[in-house]
Amino acid sequence: AETRLMLAADTAASMGVVAMPLRAGFVDRAQIPPDYVPGLYFDRPLPAVLVAGGQYRASGQVVDQTIGKLLFRFAGVDTLRFDVDIVDGEFDEVLSVPTVGEYAIEVFAGSGEGRLGYVAGFAPVWVEEAADITAVEDALGRGPAAYALGRAYPNPFNASVVVPFDILRADEEVSLEVFNALGQKVRTLRRGNLASGAHRAVWDGRDDAGRSLASGLYWFRLRAADFQAVHGAVLLR
Repeated sequence: AETRLMLAADTAASMGVVAMPLRAGFVDRAQIPPDYVPGLYFDRPLPAVLVAGGQYRASGQVVDQTIGKLLFRFAGVDTLRFDVDIVDGEFDEVLSVPTVGEYAIEVFAGSGEGRLGYVAGFAPVWVEEAADITAVEDALGRGPAAYALGRAYPNPFNASVVVPFDILRADEEVSLEVFNALGQKVRTLRRGNLASGAHRAVWDGRDDAGRSLASGLYWFRLRAADFQAVHGAVLLR
């Protein structure tokens, strides 16, 4: 489903501007488009918000047949290199960054003989913790005082959004789900028993079948025991 805003006015009337307020310090965390790197085409966009230690597949086809070798480099808190071979005109590499921080992805390519040349860069890319421990839990050795669903950020978002939430009891089933503006469930982010404490889920704007969803308002619903909370965020393609 696609959410649309319809405007109506007389033919002689002047039209204004439809504005969407952004929170202070908002930065658009875009995804890396499939055709962003010259000479390559990725099977899927790479998110610009990654989870530390998570595995992300960078695969696709070589459009420029002179390319026989690739290098992906994450430059930031750490510098990591991923050497990629081209096999039958295709590449497939798993990227994983263990350290939280802000990075730039740099892509180098060449024939495979001699040095590789710089072809493209994308920044900033954020690497964030999969789950945080609250200051109270860390200092006193106990979990949060209640279940809670935090505000998703960034909001609006382009490709990835972070949903913070707190879990009170580890022995109760928890579900974190995404709904569209029509109230239809499109994605299950978490289901089952989770450790007590603070958590964060990252949503890539796709449904359970892996399809990219249209721009619009989406709702995150956290349920656990008798607790239920809902917060929304706007996806802008």
